[in-house]
Amino acid sequence: MGNYWKSIDNALKLSDLPRKRGKNSIRRVDSLPKCDMCDEPARYDGLTLYGMWGYMCQRHYSKVGVGLGLGKGQELIVVKGGDEID
Repeated sequence: MGNYWKSIDNALKLSDLPRKRGKNSIRRVDSLPKCDMCDEPARYDGLTLYGMWGYMCQRHYSKVGVGLGLGKGQELIVVKGGDEID
């Protein structure tokens, strides 16, 4: 097995690791954008295992997202008008 396929295999194993919420892990938005990989509403804006950033739905975040927090990604929370989040 070449080095390329070993790195892909390791990346796929990393996607099974639990993701912890870090600082700066929530971003308030007026509406949810579409996932960059499908037409579902995106719940996350973050870094992927492939090194690119993008909007991701729950399904794609579970497969290729690297986590939440500074330098990783944010969960998108819809806040209308003056609503606040706990």
